[in-house]
Amino acid sequence: MKLFATIPTRGDNPEILENIVNDSGLPPDQFVIVRTRKDAPVPEGVNVMDDFGPINIQRWWNTGIQSCAERGAQNVVVANDDIEIDKETFGTLSSALHASKATLACPGSAEEHKNSPLPAMRKLVGSLWVVNPSHGLFPDERYRWYYGDDDLDIRARRKFNGIVLTDVHYIHLTPGASTTSSPELLELLSSDLATFRRQYPIDLVYRRMIERTQGRTGHQIRRLLGLNET
Repeated sequence: MKLFATIPTRGDNPEILENIVNDSGLPPDQFVIVRTRKDAPVPEGVNVMDDFGPINIQRWWNTGIQSCAERGAQNVVVANDDIEIDKETFGTLSSALHASKATLACPGSAEEHKNSPLPAMRKLVGSLWVVNPSHGLFPDERYRWYYGDDDLDIRARRKFNGIVLTDVHYIHLTPGASTTSSPELLELLSSDLATFRRQYPIDLVYRRMIERTQGRTGHQIRRLLGLNET
């Protein structure tokens, strides 16, 4: 199973990005780094794609996934440039994806979530996931910064072969840091929320309800609605 990885970067975390490449267990030439700023440093030996257009992480993901597929990748890791992994992380996720025949894989307690039309809490980890591009599931570029992973999670379950979670070493080192410090990204978040609300109104209501009613109350609501989180 030929595995590639793609990571978009504007150059904020060059040392962490270098560590990801070095710790991944993959050779540098099985990475496609999508630079979103001209002066972004990249590790030596990786493939580089440049995309200096308007902010759209879904487009950056698609650029990387498609480039990996063109280079012969059967599975593609999609990752942030601010995560910590070890040499088993990418390979374990890819193996779980292959063994389960799911469309997506990500870190989590070992379980599968397949072929469910019902609303559910998002399981996909947006900062690290693996996709089999031959299944035909790709990020929706209507989402420019946020909720794209929510959309992938829903479509993977309803229209493709679902999601598999497996336990790997993974730490998101600076979650939300770039978003909360940028008025432009916060504006995109608001716009993407409006898009998600139009596209998945029932899912959004369900998730908000569960978030606000944790524990026993949340379980009772799910049971009354005939829903579950898988």
